[in-house]
Amino acid sequence: MNNQSFSPLSEKLMMFHLAAMITENARGYGLAMSTSPRLDLALKLYSIHD
Repeated sequence: MNNQSFSPLSEKLMMFHLAAMITENARGYGLAMSTSPRLDLALKLYSIHD
């Protein structure tokens, strides 16, 4: 355990990783909707974010 008063990681790096995770999540939903043969599942996935 360190007694540091500052974060070892920069805010810029943490924001980059957060944005990457959000983008990957949106990409996953888009891929699931586009490759699913069931249209009712695509509508259900779309309605989760509304």
